[in-house]
Amino acid sequence: MKNRLLKFTFKTLLFVGFAMSSFNQASAQVAMTRSIFVGDYIPISVVGGATAATASQADFGITTAVPLGFSFTYLGTPYSTCAVASDGWMSFTATSGSGTNTNLYSSTAPNATLAPWWDDIISSSVLYQTTGAPGSQICTIQWTSLSYWTTSTTQINFQVLLYEGSNLIEFIYAPATPGTASASESASIGIESQTGGNAQYIDAISGSSLISNSTLQSSRWPSYSFRFTPGAPSVIAGGNYTVGAGQTYPNLNEAVAELNHKGISGPVTLTLTDAQYDITPAGGSNFFPVLVGPVVGLNVTNPLTITKIGTPAIIQYAGTTSGSIGHQVSATAISGLSAEPIIGLIGADYVTLNNLDIRSTATGTSDYGVGLYNSSTLDGATNNIIQNVTVTMNRANTSSRGFASAVPSTPASALGANSLNTFRDFTIKNVYGGIQLTGNAAFPDVNNSVGTSLCTAFNTIGDPSTANDIGNLGTQTYGIRAANQSGINIFNNSIRNVTNTGGTADGILVETFQGTSSVYNNKVQGIRNSGTASTTSISGIRASHTATGTHTLRIYNNAVSEITSGYTGIASGTRTLKGIHISGTGGTTTQLYQIYNNSVSIDGSSSLNLSSTCFEVATSSGPVYNLGNNIFANFTATQSGIARHFGLASTSATLLGAAGTVSNNNDIFVANDAGVTGFAALGNLTTYTTVANWTTATTLDALSLSLNPSYLSNTSNLHSAALGLNGTGVAPPAFVTNDFDCALRAPDNDMGAYILTACAGVPTAGLITGASAVCSNLSTTLTLAGASAEAGITYQWGSSLVPGGPYTTLLGTSVTQSTGPLAAPVYYVVGVGCTASGLFTTTTEFTVGVNALPVVAVTPTTGLICLPGGAAIPLTATGASTYTWSPIAGL
Repeated sequence: MKNRLLKFTFKTLLFVGFAMSSFNQASAQVAMTRSIFVGDYIPISVVGGATAATASQADFGITTAVPLGFSFTYLGTPYSTCAVASDGWMSFTATSGSGTNTNLYSSTAPNATLAPWWDDIISSSVLYQTTGAPGSQICTIQWTSLSYWTTSTTQINFQVLLYEGSNLIEFIYAPATPGTASASESASIGIESQTGGNAQYIDAISGSSLISNSTLQSSRWPSYSFRFTPGAPSVIAGGNYTVGAGQTYPNLNEAVAELNHKGISGPVTLTLTDAQYDITPAGGSNFFPVLVGPVVGLNVTNPLTITKIGTPAIIQYAGTTSGSIGHQVSATAISGLSAEPIIGLIGADYVTLNNLDIRSTATGTSDYGVGLYNSSTLDGATNNIIQNVTVTMNRANTSSRGFASAVPSTPASALGANSLNTFRDFTIKNVYGGIQLTGNAAFPDVNNSVGTSLCTAFNTIGDPSTANDIGNLGTQTYGIRAANQSGINIFNNSIRNVTNTGGTADGILVETFQGTSSVYNNKVQGIRNSGTASTTSISGIRASHTATGTHTLRIYNNAVSEITSGYTGIASGTRTLKGIHISGTGGTTTQLYQIYNNSVSIDGSSSLNLSSTCFEVATSSGPVYNLGNNIFANFTATQSGIARHFGLASTSATLLGAAGTVSNNNDIFVANDAGVTGFAALGNLTTYTTVANWTTATTLDALSLSLNPSYLSNTSNLHSAALGLNGTGVAPPAFVTNDFDCALRAPDNDMGAYILTACAGVPTAGLITGASAVCSNLSTTLTLAGASAEAGITYQWGSSLVPGGPYTTLLGTSVTQSTGPLAAPVYYVVGVGCTASGLFTTTTEFTVGVNALPVVAVTPTTGLICLPGGAAIPLTATGASTYTWSPIAGL
């Protein structure tokens, strides 16, 4: 029992140190060519002349001096004997057994190793036999009726065949006997040179000499055989290669393994042809994770694209329960049980993953849909593009993420960081944390982006139709989390239904940013702590900064709403619900937050015993804050006890930030119980009922307002209907070029994430003739008044490519387009008019602004367009001014 426990400890820790080094892609590797084939398993037996390797039957057993029957040359050295170990490996030099299968990838003994299935296994027999005529003999070494040392009932049989003369090596597998695999299985397959270590092994599954996979289990038993032929592999020419049943490569894993093993000499596209890729025979018998390593020849001129034409390819993997994935620094560095990807890019550059549907199973343990990792301290994964990808995981696995980037080996320079990677046009569902990008403080990841190709499109994190789709357990969760990133851009993401049952939850979390980073045009809603007793802070957007260096974070054009809690405890002064939260402390005046044109809606009415704020800073003495044109609206109902709700909160009664801090032209609105439980601001322990009170204490926000923004919806649509906010902001910084709907801001100085009008000014009362514009992006209703009803007279929307018609399409009495710029054809209001002599059709027009199309309903839908004497007929625009019809001159 003691021996077994010791053995289990070694296999669990799997801690094997490699010498830290950078891989030179021109470096030599094992001079063997890996390939796959369908081999017939022809068993040998004692009756048929085979010899039992008796010592190999024992736990950790090894039989040395097994005769091959001929001279076999392995990597330039001839051998006539070998050692055969009970745990599924043989060696030309070993003298003792080992259950640590990651030794296959290190310089640690045993070396000169052939491992068809290296794991902690128990066999009923290990046999060897040499057959054939001299000069063409075959030595067969066979492991029979094996299973994992504990709990497994699956029996596996396999062989190593050594060929005289050609010096070929083959691994042959019999079909596994049905049974239950042990959750602790974690086998390796491959070969190793006499010295071992980087570039001195070939991992049979990944095909790489720099990355390893020790996660194999008998439930995913090989369906094909491996062959190793003496001689270096030939490089793969650039081109398009198909992947699927009957194609160039039978499955995705084998296509990638070939690239890892052989390298490329031109741009390569792997075009997937099957509907689904998984571990089943119908799905291609793929091995997972699919790992792209440092591929020789892969660069900016020779990129790799993995894609599917038409319907996205489903790539599904339930995950493993044991084992590890390694890279150049350590055979266990990349992944244990908490960081296992379905597709992994390990030190890989210029890889594009496109049009994929990546899935775990409903109860799967896969951790990352796509994982990016450095391969060494000087080799990060860079310049990769993950686009048009949907990831669906299992949120019950608290390690699950849609996308993740990590540096398991501390970078020694910027070369070791995962930089210049792009994540765009994606959907992430049913995952514990949406995206997690983690760099190193000394050498951060540089210029990564999480956004979309088009301004009008949004990534989706969290299924809009599924409550608690992200997280829904008790530790930290988030939509996007970016740590130690320099120059990151996070934009055009729709994040919702992120829930924690007692811990922190954030829509977007930016930690210790560096350089100039930006968070903009994100819609964050439905962030919730459902714990009934928890006052742990939850935020729409949260950020922290490093204490040294010169760094800027820009937070602008974001819409934040529905930050809620299930708290039912006693009244608490702890501000739990926060719209935008600067949680970092320390720092100097060289850390700058530029926060402009955000629309925040907080309503803590469902948890009135909790406190809330739209904007909060955790330190007022370190960084500098520049705030302008923000709407901070708190709609929490009247509270009791010590529970309070605020527009903004600072740690100082007289300061918001360090010298140089500016805050002005914001709308700070508290809807209920002003001066009792609702306050415009909080400074340390001092409450400020009005914006003016706050200004008197701090000299900030002298031009700020306190108006109800009249959001079209306080929870889901933060377009403002308050014309008092139109043009009352300050000219935003140059980087704020558009609003949330992609309309140009200049020269509009409106408050909030959305401009209030798409044209210069709001129309005034009076006569509107010809093609005058309806200048409002609100939901506007025009009412026909003062006319008598007459059959056959209608008013409706029409479309034309040019003013004045012809109107090729009539669209009815109302049309709605609440957001986004209008595309051709331009829409107009079309009326039917009359003269003293009878009815006629007129082309009186109201051109809609380019930002948004109002809802227009003309009431009644029939009537005279002209009054006796040709007087104008007034049309009332709900919520604005009174407008009038007038015929175009000449009609």
